[in-house]
Amino acid sequence: MAQLSDPHIVTVYDIASHEGTYYLSMEYLSGGTLQQRIRKGLPLPEALSIAQAIAGALHYAHRRGIIHRDIKPQNILFRENGQAVLTDFGIAKTLGTNTIMTRTGLSLGTPRYMSPEQIRGQNVDARADLYSFGVLFYEMLTGNVPYNAEDSFALAMMHVTATIPTLPPPLSRFQPLLNKLLDKDPEQRFQSGEEIIDAITASDAGAFKRSTGNRPVSPSRGLGWKIGVPATILVSAALAGGYWFLYLPTPPITEPPVVATLEPPVSPPPVSQPPAVDTEAQARQAEAQEQQQQA
Repeated sequence: MAQLSDPHIVTVYDIASHEGTYYLSMEYLSGGTLQQRIRKGLPLPEALSIAQAIAGALHYAHRRGIIHRDIKPQNILFRENGQAVLTDFGIAKTLGTNTIMTRTGLSLGTPRYMSPEQIRGQNVDARADLYSFGVLFYEMLTGNVPYNAEDSFALAMMHVTATIPTLPPPLSRFQPLLNKLLDKDPEQRFQSGEEIIDAITASDAGAFKRSTGNRPVSPSRGLGWKIGVPATILVSAALAGGYWFLYLPTPPITEPPVVATLEPPVSPPPVSQPPAVDTEAQARQAEAQEQQQQA
């Protein structure tokens, strides 16, 4: 990150370590976050200006081989003069590298802004950032994210399969731009931040058109998973950091082991014994009968 020097990327002064703990020194940004401004409501000209600034910052980073992988309003701060600044490259990835997390199919990011390829655990490139930018752009225009659900798994599936939402009529001139930003197929998206800057200007003038329109995506195309993959998918959210992890596929579920109980064993019912026979009494009785017969 220290190699990045752009007006719309946070300035890092130094990276060092102390007793095994690494730290970095960066500029202080006192102007708040984009999330705060979205909550208050962004005037359209301001939203477009911020969007173009961040698209430019992404173009700069991507040309230097850096993918951010966590584009969201909380990671866009402002200087005191109102200049938008992209921050928090904490899970950034260098193009051409393949981390352990990527190799094992582990997805990193924030669910509301993750691209379909991130959700599938695929290796990502700069176009994943541009998809996340599209989610951000929709949120700046409308005040809401394009996809929302009660749990992370349902939200992930919406990014993979759901139709791109329609903008309100006053913003309809930006619909072709949004469709291209949020396309499920990276090949059909914008290929650079520079293209997005030009498209925003053209869209505001009503001059940006896209022939493909608002396309629904079939589950088979969107999911990209082969038949036979176990249907159970483990999704867990690290709520403290807001990062999300998706493992594909899940190992088969095994039966739980049999656990011995602590209750004492049940004794079998006692077997009834025949009454004891007095053999001596029987002998005396037989002797008396014999004497009677002789008499």
